[in-house]
Amino acid sequence: MIADDAAWQVPTAAVPPLASDAATVAAALLQRPLLTVEHDADLFADAIDHADQLKGWFAHVAGWRLTTHPHEGFVRLRKRRGVPPVGRPALSGRGRPASKLVLTVVALVCEQLWRRPEMAYTELQRAITGVCATESKAGLLPDFHPVDRAGDQHARANSYRLALIEALQLLEDWHVISSSDPLEVAIQDRHADMVITARRERLNALLVCPSPSILPIDLHDPDSHVGILCADESDLPEQAPLERRAERRRHTAMRLVLDEPVVAVEADTEDSRFLGIPYGRRFARHAAEALGLTCTVRPGWWLVADPEGMSTDTDFPVGRTHEQQAALILLKEITERPNPDGPVAVEDAEQWLNRWRAQAPWWAATRCNKPGGTRQLARIGAAILTDLGLLSDPLPDVWQPTGAAAFWQVEVALAQSSEVSQDLDTAYTDAEELNDDADF
Repeated sequence: MIADDAAWQVPTAAVPPLASDAATVAAALLQRPLLTVEHDADLFADAIDHADQLKGWFAHVAGWRLTTHPHEGFVRLRKRRGVPPVGRPALSGRGRPASKLVLTVVALVCEQLWRRPEMAYTELQRAITGVCATESKAGLLPDFHPVDRAGDQHARANSYRLALIEALQLLEDWHVISSSDPLEVAIQDRHADMVITARRERLNALLVCPSPSILPIDLHDPDSHVGILCADESDLPEQAPLERRAERRRHTAMRLVLDEPVVAVEADTEDSRFLGIPYGRRFARHAAEALGLTCTVRPGWWLVADPEGMSTDTDFPVGRTHEQQAALILLKEITERPNPDGPVAVEDAEQWLNRWRAQAPWWAATRCNKPGGTRQLARIGAAILTDLGLLSDPLPDVWQPTGAAAFWQVEVALAQSSEVSQDLDTAYTDAEELNDDADF
């Protein structure tokens, strides 16, 4: 191993330069890997103009493949990763990170629309239900029933129906499909029907793997199929050349730096070893700077910020909604505990919110006065922090603070009465040496 380490630490590559317009496109592709002319015509034109430079840059820096389709009006950055990024999740129609169920339904919708590019909404429901009914007997797909059913199954059927709508909203946002009527109508009206039309050339670009219904996977356990879909990210054979190993380490590390708000470099992993040497640190910082990102490097952690907001919609810290305020309150409580690195259970989070509500009972009263409302708010607040890389979720309803949480200090100012404010005025201060413009 000593000879191997000595060989791969020798600098053999530099970060290729990017023109100003190309750098803007590259940063935008981090947030929106499927860039269409409808979304931003000027950005799309710049992507086509600088296609060769962008293809070479992404391939060299992160091992990602960029495909351009000028006549069909879209550009695709294929960022498939074994561990999906937490900082740039696909957003549902309600502006929240899409669940694994929604992303699974997206694949099932694409499969049906590839066969029939124009379908009625009710026909699409029946087609997906039929496929799942057949494959569920073999344990390959869940039993999917988005239509209301009696008894205890009503809530599950409703969750499936909403997942289907959110999946369609995602595809509509990506300009892969269009609907004859607003999809929001189906949320309120269970009997609503509309025509869904797919653009097959874009659907083809989106389908980067076989359909879930023909893969030997168990979607009751969504994590079980990652190894199949990301087989190209498996460990290299022992006889692989040192140059190939060095390239793999660079790509693994750079996928994290370009795609995550927080990167841990404590473990003895390939990306940690790359970021732990002077050449690796310089390469990573130069690549991030080329896209307008800023890196705050601390022992054991990299914090990656986007001051210009080109690569992410994440805006933190903010406190405009009860959910955002709950997240900041939880962050305050987590960092001020005697053991700030210890796990956080949902019961702890609920207790913290209740303690603050005892001082300001008008805050989030509509939600928290309902049975289970405070616990639901605690889960949402923890989910926000998880999406930002400040928490991880190793177990259901249990969260583990990451090292990045220690860099934040939160101060909560209580309004004097409900007549002054119906909310908690939540403010933040940056921890010592943290960049003022750090935006997770």
